[in-house]
Amino acid sequence: MTGGSSQQITHLLLAWGEGDASALDELMPMVYNELRKVAARHLRRILIDLIRSSNKARKKPPKFSGFRCAPCSATGNSPACGCFVN
Repeated sequence: MTGGSSQQITHLLLAWGEGDASALDELMPMVYNELRKVAARHLRRILIDLIRSSNKARKKPPKFSGFRCAPCSATGNSPACGCFVN
């Protein structure tokens, strides 16, 4: 932990366990700041993994093949009605 030495934190935990409420008041900012740093690192790793996996899964969009009206699409015939076909 960066906010206090491990010996200091152990001392505060023991004091709090013996009923010293002021030890908890001194301990909480140290623990809270360290937990925030750990959580930020963890979330950063998760975000990087999500970005990498979504980039791998991303597919190219389908090639545009034109439009056909419903009658031409249903019969499979070339468009006699003049609808747009690519």
